[in-house]
Amino acid sequence: MIGRIAVGLVVGVLSYVYVALRPPSPKICGSPGGPPVTSLRVRLGDGRHLAYKERGLPKEQAKHKIIVVHAFGDSKGFKLPISEELLKELEMYLVAFDRAGYGESDPNPKRSVKSDAFDIQELADKLQLGPKFYVIGISIGAYAIYGCLKYFPHSHSDLEILEQLDGPQNEEQEKVEQQGTHESLHRDLMVGFGRWEFGPTDISNPFPNSKGYVHMWQGYEDKICHFELNRYIAERLQWIQYHEVAEAGHLLIYKAAHCEAIFRALVSS
Repeated sequence: MIGRIAVGLVVGVLSYVYVALRPPSPKICGSPGGPPVTSLRVRLGDGRHLAYKERGLPKEQAKHKIIVVHAFGDSKGFKLPISEELLKELEMYLVAFDRAGYGESDPNPKRSVKSDAFDIQELADKLQLGPKFYVIGISIGAYAIYGCLKYFPHSHSDLEILEQLDGPQNEEQEKVEQQGTHESLHRDLMVGFGRWEFGPTDISNPFPNSKGYVHMWQGYEDKICHFELNRYIAERLQWIQYHEVAEAGHLLIYKAAHCEAIFRALVSS
């Protein structure tokens, strides 16, 4: 009798722990009881939607079409200190999108480095950006850039890896986790710091004929992602153009002078 009670108690405790640890179901944008859809979105082949935001010249007029991948705890609405005059001068079209589970983009329970790279490729196809475009990844969003290098090495004219985490708050920040913390922040950490299908230093030069370039920007004073890590990667992958900014920290791209330098280097190469 005591044994049965003990077994029942253990099962009850385990059931309680399972329920307590199980993440709540996400609140899908546009679904009954979910947040409203207020952004432009594309429908992907698997039925999910990606929300995006455009800036700069119309893509039909732009010489340089650039997809920007946001950082941890951020969204497509992050504000870069780049003027409309500079966008016009450099003939740039920018499109940022909410990564899966963030903002108004549908969650992807199977999200991975590879799936995020495929999302970028499919977004470019849906927006008809053409066979060649640029990609910038910020902080943890850089894992998607490594995915592009691995799985779509010849689809991009240029790629940038930027080491910084958060920028100034804006009106869209309230929407970052609106579908659930698990499918946005937690999923980001699980993918970014989980097991990848490849190592960054295993990637081959995607542009052996110099038809494209890869830039990496690192702040020397960065206390979150230390410069030693990216120095090591750049030394192993000597086809990466490594830029280390002495006086900069983790918010490198949010300084206007650095932001301009990053975009000028991107399109000039």
